[in-house]
Order: sequence, then structure tokens, then C-alpha cells
Amino acid sequence: MKFKFIYLPDDNPDEHARALEGGATTSASPREGLRYESDGTNMLRREQLANGRSRCTAAANFQARIVRDIIVDDGAEQRREFGMEAELGGRRVAFVVSAAEFSRMGWVLSRLGPQAIIYPGQQQHARAAIQYLSGAIPQERIFAHLGWRRHGGQWVYLHAGGALSADGPLGGLQVQLPAILQHFRLCPPLGAGEVVRAVGASLQILSAAPDRISFPLLAGVYRAALGAVHGSLFLSGKS
Repeated sequence: MKFKFIYLPDDNPDEHARALEGGATTSASPREGLRYESDGTNMLRREQLANGRSRCTAAANFQARIVRDIIVDDGAEQRREFGMEAELGGRRVAFVVSAAEFSRMGWVLSRLGPQAIIYPGQQQHARAAIQYLSGAIPQERIFAHLGWRRHGGQWVYLHAGGALSADGPLGGLQVQLPAILQHFRLCPPLGAGEVVRAVGASLQILSAAPDRISFPLLAGVYRAALGAVHGSLFLSGKS
């Protein structure tokens, strides 16, 4: 049996190598002997060589950071997205990409345009540089569904305008719904008079059908907000 050994040298072209005195401003160390830096324009990787010197190589000609770690919760599953800020040629842009899209780095040209360059062989180094140079990343949760949800030990109702608790509108929760659901918005009453008018408008639904049908249906709506229910209503018949 014969074996063939092939040596594959570093595929980074010499024109992308930078001097040791690069004046980097920010750095982080993913592993011993390798760290990522920023010189204000490019993202770089610096490697410690066996002879005690170091080599600095440009990974990309732009700057990018993750500024938000977003958990989108639709009630059935959760997905992760990253809020990004990037700068190229003095132009700064902000956008959101999915975690999967970020890891593939295919978003660079579509978001930053044709002048954005990840140098040959540096795609995953550019990704790692963005993650390490982003520092502490705040996380936020966005709800993407309607209806009841347990939050902070209490039940809240999610709608297009936010969340309602037993004490009224609840701050601190973000709700982002598809355009088709934007009209499902519950607006708090402006005063006692508006509350009376709203209740009166609700009672008008009783005239939509015979009492034996409309009264149980409307009562079920009001009953749902009072706590645990051990039964449900089912409407059956011809349309």
C-alpha cells in the first residue's frame, strides 16, 4: 500500500498580509496563538509564529458586529436571529439575518454590496472575527403570535399592540406579527365613558342570533377572562 503526502500551505495571498505594527484597536483571543483584531477599516487575524514573531492577515475589508441576539417565539417553536451593524467605505448599515444565514456568510454581498470583500480562504475567520469582536451582546425575545402566554408568573394576552395583563397594558414585551394580523390590536380605553360604550357595543352581538345561541356564546367570551375553565362551547349547525 502506497501513501502520498501533500503539503497544503496557507492559501492567504501575500498582498493581504499586514505588518506586525498594524495599530489594531480591538482584539479577542479564540485560542492560544490566534486572535482577531480591528484596525478601524479591516478585520484581521493575528497568528503567533514558532519563531516568536507574529503574522497579521486581513480577513475582510469591512467591519461588522452583532448588536442584538434575537429569539423569535411564535408559540410553537423558537428561531434565532442576529441584529447586525456593518461599515464599509464610510457607509454604515443595520440589518437582521438568521443565525443559519450568518454562519454561511452569504449575506455579505447582498447586504453590503459588491465592494465588500472576504479574502480567499478567510470566510470562517471573518465569521469568527465578527463574533469575537462583538463583545457583550444583549439578548431580546420577540413574540410572533396572538393569544394567551404565561410570562413572569402571570398570564398575559398578546396582541398587535403589545401585551395585556390583569392590571392593564404590560411593558417590556415585544410583539411583532405578520401584516395580515396587524389589525388584531386591543387599545386600552381612554376613560370610563369609553368603557361603557365598549361594553354596549359588545352586547349588540346578542341581536345577531336567537337568545339560545347568542347568550351562551357571548357569556363564554366573558367567562374566558375570569380564570380556569373546565369546559368549552361548540357551535354546530347550518351556516
